[in-house]
Amino acid sequence: MCVVEVKRDNLQIGFMATPGLEKIAYIEGLDVQSANAVWQVDANKAYPLRGERSDYFGFLAFDVPSPSFIEELMQGTTLNISVIGKAKYAIDVSSARKAFTQFVDCHSKGGATAKAGAAASAAACLDVRDQAQLVFSGRLTQSVFPGPPNYESIDAGDKAETAFLLGLTQPICASGDEFLSSNEEISTIHVYSDDPQTAVELERLADQEVRIVGSEAFGSHTGHHRARLVVHVRSAEPIQLNR
Repeated sequence: MCVVEVKRDNLQIGFMATPGLEKIAYIEGLDVQSANAVWQVDANKAYPLRGERSDYFGFLAFDVPSPSFIEELMQGTTLNISVIGKAKYAIDVSSARKAFTQFVDCHSKGGATAKAGAAASAAACLDVRDQAQLVFSGRLTQSVFPGPPNYESIDAGDKAETAFLLGLTQPICASGDEFLSSNEEISTIHVYSDDPQTAVELERLADQEVRIVGSEAFGSHTGHHRARLVVHVRSAEPIQLNR
């Protein structure tokens, strides 16, 4: 996962992407469900964008304005964001040029690999667009990861984030999402639930062999995602292994 983030007062503005796939921009800290905003680097071209709140992650997600926008940030000094009906923000990005360069380098890796063989293997892969019933089994663990702002070190000040990971009994591949590549083998998935009772059940089942039924799955596309495939859990139960 490729992440770059800058801060302005109580806002966190960043860009995330999986290598070789589409980039997204986000604003964390605005208490709105959706917003129209104009993004502009220095006096360059202004881009009107609409952001929608992620129900799971809480930030406003935007499409990256143009393929050259990150390059503009690498060369610019100020990112201007005007949130219609809210406020205008001027964010100094001059000190983040190295971080943006690393983001571009990270994103460029795997671009060709992500496309190679996709058509040949797609038919044999799980299609995440089929939401009728997604069933997985494996060992469930609960881990703590560094979160915002840098996703690098809790000791250095990053927020601690807890995630449930399911080590699959058998590896799979997945397709049907722009953030998934059907030629990649997936052996671990990030599972979560926004239902309090199910979340408590996941915590109770940590460090056990389990079977989960998911109601939604999608490819990793933010720093909050801890595996290539993310699954919303509808139910979970322990598996009794034969001894």
